[in-house]
Amino acid sequence: MAPTQRSRLFTIPAEVRVRIYEYALISNAPIVIEKDEPQPNILRTCRQIRKEAMSIYYTENDFSMTIHQWDGLAAVPFRKLMLKYRTNNKVGNLVLDLCTGCDVVNFENLMKWTEAYHEDHENVVGLSQNKVRGHDSRAKTLARRVFGTVEAMRSEKWYEVFEVLIVFYDAIFALQQEDSDELADSEDESDSDEDEESESSGDESGESEGQSETS
Repeated sequence: MAPTQRSRLFTIPAEVRVRIYEYALISNAPIVIEKDEPQPNILRTCRQIRKEAMSIYYTENDFSMTIHQWDGLAAVPFRKLMLKYRTNNKVGNLVLDLCTGCDVVNFENLMKWTEAYHEDHENVVGLSQNKVRGHDSRAKTLARRVFGTVEAMRSEKWYEVFEVLIVFYDAIFALQQEDSDELADSEDESDSDEDEESESSGDESGESEGQSETS
């Protein structure tokens, strides 16, 4: 059997290979990832390339992940990979944001997320507190602020933090109820307007038919 041919890539100097990896893996814009995102193909070719290039991908890029149903813990596996391959304490940046349809706050997931964020700040990423103008509901905006409170109280015991967060949770629930009631009232008004337009159209049609018969 003929010996396995060594790739030409490994015959060039290591510093040149690093430059090739950088061109292939570093993005000027944040890389949008999903849960269980597969690694770039180049990192799945062979063991030596993984060894030489993994740290470049995870330390030199900014990443963005969309969270669904307020399940921020879904980003933990990716964050752990970033920490695993950090070099000289340098780690890439991971920013989490919520899906556009996540205005209704999932309290169970939010509480799990904030507790984990308090207990394990290194592996658990908090939510950006910057409101997306014109897109966030009042409840969603307030829920973002929860992470700032957790950050400020990091030195406190979790049960003490939770006592403060209860105030936030009550306010978020009240805002969601108000938004729900306003939406229901708006839909009722819309239905009422449509009924009035329908009745008005029916009356006009009846008058037109009556005038036709008279003539």
